Amino acid sequence: MQWPRLGVTVSARVGNSVQRNRIKRLLREVFRHRRTDMTPVDLVVIAKTGAGELTYDQAVREFSEALGLVARPR
Repeated sequence: MQWPRLGVTVSARVGNSVQRNRIKRLLREVFRHRRTDMTPVDLVVIAKTGAGELTYDQAVREFSEALGLVARPR
């Protein structure tokens, strides 16, 4: 494996197809921008209920915190 890879799963519980596809596009975009900061890893993201209200800035913050790419504020 030479680079990080992303898999995204969004169930029908999250919303209709428009909302699910928006979430997937949003997560892929965040991943694309943060890929160079990551070690080669296979990453699977499972979107939960409420992910439809996520903004780009919130997605970047959550994604970075989950991967330990930035220090969490105390």
